[in-house]
Amino acid sequence: LTIRAIGGLLSAHSLSGRKVFLDKALLLGERMLSAFATPSRLPAPLVFVGPSTPPMGVKEKIRKSMRQHVVLADAGSIQLEWRYLSRQTGDPRFEAASDAAFDVIQAAAAGTHLLPVYLSAAGQKKVELQQSKISMGAMGDSYYEYLLKQYQQTGEIKYWRKWVKSVETME
Repeated sequence: LTIRAIGGLLSAHSLSGRKVFLDKALLLGERMLSAFATPSRLPAPLVFVGPSTPPMGVKEKIRKSMRQHVVLADAGSIQLEWRYLSRQTGDPRFEAASDAAFDVIQAAAAGTHLLPVYLSAAGQKKVELQQSKISMGAMGDSYYEYLLKQYQQTGEIKYWRKWVKSVETME
């Protein structure tokens, strides 16, 4: 939802200047923020974004998802959109939530430059890398792509260094 829905709305706002797109992105972002209210600070794999109480059975699905592995690309490629949403609205919660997710991934990586596609469950307190494949394709590629894009967005050299180390390790 982040890249497609929020990213699409923010792109439409950026290109058109129409506030309605920013307002809708903000509404969706506010509804998605609960995904970050996890012991690990990784976003939950499922979150209800409806305007009212979740339908029967949805709460249980969300609870179960808290015990499932988090996909690297899901948690590691949200920062651009959430940071942009914060900066456009003046609400720091979005940037803080996505940066916290990125930070716990980095802490779990502990200097490792190529990460497996699965991280521990969002419901766990400590984030750990799980024994799984390393992918430059599905479930992993956007994490590496976002390292470079975060550098372009912020100018912070730490993202550039992480991207360079990852690319060098791929060789």
